[in-house]
Amino acid sequence: MSNRTYLVAHRGSGFAEDYDPDTEILAGASYCVPLFWLSLFTRESLVRVPTEVENADGATVVAEVPHLVVAAAAGTRMTEARLDGLLSILPAAASSSALEWKALCGTLQEETLQVDCSELWMMDPDGFGEALSKALAALDEPTRMGLAALSELVGLAIDQPLNKLVCDPAEDLPLHLRGYAWVRKVPFDAGA
Repeated sequence: MSNRTYLVAHRGSGFAEDYDPDTEILAGASYCVPLFWLSLFTRESLVRVPTEVENADGATVVAEVPHLVVAAAAGTRMTEARLDGLLSILPAAASSSALEWKALCGTLQEETLQVDCSELWMMDPDGFGEALSKALAALDEPTRMGLAALSELVGLAIDQPLNKLVCDPAEDLPLHLRGYAWVRKVPFDAGA
């Protein structure tokens, strides 16, 4: 079963279903929506796109699949405003991923950013949209409940005494914060 999310940058406006994966996917992630990706968006960025899917009986039906979409300039301003607060709930090792994230945001030339959540939604069609909405709300209110919502979607654990998000194994932290390089060269691509 597929399990990825994709951070996409394109020149159109709104959600693009027909983006070019070889040129418009900035990064991918497995089994999560990375925290720094979420920082680009607000709850108003959540869109539900009618999509043909196959149900349990094998019949094709139309489902409302949640995705995130924002104007690139607004998204990069939002992530810049949130980054220091996010770093306060992360281990010190997150600072290098934050620098890579800032570098990526500084290279964007496209008009629109989106997160394609189709594959992750398929793993939990009944609960994914609500989990995404709660995680977006938690970005601006990192309470214990907010941390739990972020933890679930981002794939990080909560260190209860410290009230921080942590990763085990620690070397996987960048994957949960900024994802991994796809085809397009990005600042955190080993070949960039």
